[in-house]
Amino acid sequence: MIEEVLVRSEVRGYSRQEQNQDYLVRYPNENLVLRTLLLSDLCLVSSWFNQERMKFFRDNCENRCSTEELFDSLFNRANKTDLSLIVEDRFNEKPIGYCSIYDIEEYKSAEISFLIGVQSYWGYGYGSQIVKSLSEFAKKELYLDHLVATVISENFLSLNCLEKNGFKKRGINRNSVILGSNLYHHITMMKKL
Repeated sequence: MIEEVLVRSEVRGYSRQEQNQDYLVRYPNENLVLRTLLLSDLCLVSSWFNQERMKFFRDNCENRCSTEELFDSLFNRANKTDLSLIVEDRFNEKPIGYCSIYDIEEYKSAEISFLIGVQSYWGYGYGSQIVKSLSEFAKKELYLDHLVATVISENFLSLNCLEKNGFKKRGINRNSVILGSNLYHHITMMKKL
């Protein structure tokens, strides 16, 4: 299936973008590098999205996220200003996660999302570093004034990462997420940059 996705993408010209260095984002911090998501990253990101623990925290978590659906959402339907990024360990260049800045508004606001896909990196502050890097990049490179993140109420680690980086709760959409037979809340967090 991935071969079919890649063939269709080449017809649309995406592979040429990967070779154009001007197209790529590369934003380092003390331990991580955020770089542009490439087509060659799709299988890895799809596997992260489908980890049992990750499925719980993403939209439409009851269903498996196929590589083709991921390609469609990140390369076909994505707004031209949306940024999908791979998070790499700065020291060994190993991809460890995914993050994005999307729904960039003309009134200088955008939404962020992030995940650490490699379990051995969980619990060491990398999530906070990703949020810090996204915040710095949004302010310095995109000239944004505010960032928003929406988190499922049971995602305590993400809530903690956001709060450590100055995000404040701005709203709760109660019982808006159904997982199995349980109801959870969407919490909207916001940060002024």
